[in-house]
Amino acid sequence: MKRIYLKATACFLLAVAFCFLGGQNQSMANKYTSSIADNPRVLVLTGTLRNVEKQIAIFEDSNAAVLDRHIAILSQNANKALTLYAPLSNPDFMLHDIKPFEQYVRDGEGRAFGLYLIGKDGGLKHEWSEITSFDDIANIIDQMPMRQNEACQ
Repeated sequence: MKRIYLKATACFLLAVAFCFLGGQNQSMANKYTSSIADNPRVLVLTGTLRNVEKQIAIFEDSNAAVLDRHIAILSQNANKALTLYAPLSNPDFMLHDIKPFEQYVRDGEGRAFGLYLIGKDGGLKHEWSEITSFDDIANIIDQMPMRQNEACQ
């Protein structure tokens, strides 16, 4: 019972803080969050085809957790172009335009591997230069305020 009360209190405090963040009134904050909430988090994979495939295999082992976190995965193919990796991308959070994410391919040019986590707001949240477990990625996502708000609902 105490756990439920603490979780409910934490969710309420997060919601209150989020609504008043930046001095915005509540109606403006609600409008802003609802449009961002429709965006996926994006993981951009760049590097050698072999390394990209290894990272995707790790994601496939965590399929349910990937889908739960509203992630779209963009991977670099053999032609150095970004493509949506549909089997692991949440169908409710599809990307309409991948051009903004092409800069990460250019940034990772010549590197054996690059993994970029872009938040729902479009900002770079974390970058890895080595293949990593999905648990490491999930821990970063789960610390984000929007993710905490999603978990409370």
